[in-house]
Amino acid sequence: MEKSKPKRKFDVEKIYSMEIKKLIYLHRYPIEDESIQFPGFKKLKEKACKNFKFYYCSMKGIKPKDKELRINANFIELPFTINRNNNFDKWFKTVLYLLYFPIIWLKIKLMKPDAIICAEPLPLVPLLLAKLRIPMMIIASDWWWSITFGESRFTQFIENFEVKRWNKPWVIIIAHSNAEKNLLIRKGFSEDGIIINYPKFKPNKDYRIIKVSKEEMGFKKSDKLIVAHGIMHPSKDYINIIKCWKKIERKNSNLKLVLVGGGGEENKLKNLIKELKLKNVILTGWLKNETDVNKYLNVADTLLVSRQVNQANEGVIPSSLYHAMALKKNILATDLPGIREFSNGYKRINFYQNNKELIKNV
Repeated sequence: MEKSKPKRKFDVEKIYSMEIKKLIYLHRYPIEDESIQFPGFKKLKEKACKNFKFYYCSMKGIKPKDKELRINANFIELPFTINRNNNFDKWFKTVLYLLYFPIIWLKIKLMKPDAIICAEPLPLVPLLLAKLRIPMMIIASDWWWSITFGESRFTQFIENFEVKRWNKPWVIIIAHSNAEKNLLIRKGFSEDGIIINYPKFKPNKDYRIIKVSKEEMGFKKSDKLIVAHGIMHPSKDYINIIKCWKKIERKNSNLKLVLVGGGGEENKLKNLIKELKLKNVILTGWLKNETDVNKYLNVADTLLVSRQVNQANEGVIPSSLYHAMALKKNILATDLPGIREFSNGYKRINFYQNNKELIKNV
C-alpha cells in the first residue's frame, strides 16, 4: 500500500504573513560571502528584518564586516574562522563545523525559532534539523556526498536515504530549476513540498558592465579571451578542459583561457599547465575583491561556465552563469538540464557536451 503524502504545514509563499518572531538562516560562510553567492539574499534579509527577528548563523570569515549588510540582523557566530581562499582551511573547517553541529543544533532548539532556512544541505545537517519539528526551508544546492566521494552506488544510496528523511510536513525545499525538482523527486522527496525559485541575474555593484580595456588588464588588443571564474573544484572539470587546450592552442595562438579564482584544484592545474607546456592558459589566483573579478569578465570575448556532466550537477545553476548573463556576454556552457533551462531565451550562448564539442565551439 502506497504511503500517504505528508500534509505540508509550511508554505514559503505565506512566510511573511505568518506570526514569526524568530527566523534563523544557517550557512557555513559569513553573511558577506552569502550576499555574493546568493543574488537574492540582500532582499530576503531586508524583508526578513522588517517582519521579524532575523538571526544569521555561520562561522566567522576573513573579509571585513559589512556594516550596511549587517544592520538590523542578529548573529550567531561560531568560535572559529573559515578562509574560503585556502582549500585546506575550507575543508578542515567544514569538518570542524559538522563535528560542532550538535552544539549548533542544541542552541537552535533552546532559541525556539519559528522558522529555519537551511541554506546548505551539508551531510546530516537538514536531517538533524528536521527532527526539531520546526518549519524549515532547505535551499537545494550541492550534493556533498557525491562531491566528496564521487558518484557511486554508495553515495547515491546515502543521498537518497537522507532526502527521503527530509520529507516531513514542516519541511519544504527551494529548487532552482525544474531539473533540480525532478532530481529531488527521484531521490524520494514529495513533489508538493518543492517550490521552484529561479535566480535573477540583474547586475549588482560587483558584477556589472564597465569600461575596461584588454591592455589595462595586461593583454594584447588582438587577444581573444575565454574567461571562467570561481572556486576551482573538481566538479568544474577544468582538468579536462586544460587537457584539450593543447589542440585549441595550436589552432589559434591568440586565444587565451583565463581562469579567475583559486582553491581546490589550483595546484593540480598549475602542474598540468607546466606538464603540457601551455602558453595560453592563465591562472589569476584569488583576487582582492569581486570588482577585480568583474574587470576580467568585462574584457572577456567569451565567458565559460563549466560543470562535469553527472547527476550531481543535473539541476545546478552556477552563480557564474547569471553573472555572465547579466554582463550580456557570449557564453560557452556545459549542456546540463538546469543550465539549459535557466538560460532559455538567452541568444548568445553555445552548449557543449564533451571536450570534442568544446573544441568545435571554440
